[in-house]
Amino acid sequence: AEIEAMRYEPNRIAFQYAASEPQWLRLAEWDYPGWKAEATLESEEIMTLPRIATHEGLRVLPLPAKTREIKLTYVAPQSGWLLSAAASILFLILLSLAILLQTNRFFPLLSRLMGKYY
Repeated sequence: AEIEAMRYEPNRIAFQYAASEPQWLRLAEWDYPGWKAEATLESEEIMTLPRIATHEGLRVLPLPAKTREIKLTYVAPQSGWLLSAAASILFLILLSLAILLQTNRFFPLLSRLMGKYY
């Protein structure tokens, strides 16, 4: 079996590969949710590969026979973006409340904004 790295970027990895029999590819990288692996066979069929992690947490891919290209792509899970956005909004709300509740410093502004209710 022969393998050659064609592209190595933070969110994409591509290899050219040649083997007549099924093989295992063990990458010296941590397996992390969001990575997807695809193999392009000699027949131009694209096959999704299962991600398997070793007991050390490294990524292992089962490669079918007659694979010519392997692509790994990373897409961040949506829940991470939503959690970050919610935390940012909560931080801004709490920061605004902390600033507004310093009555000694902002009393004139608060009394103008809220009138008799403050």
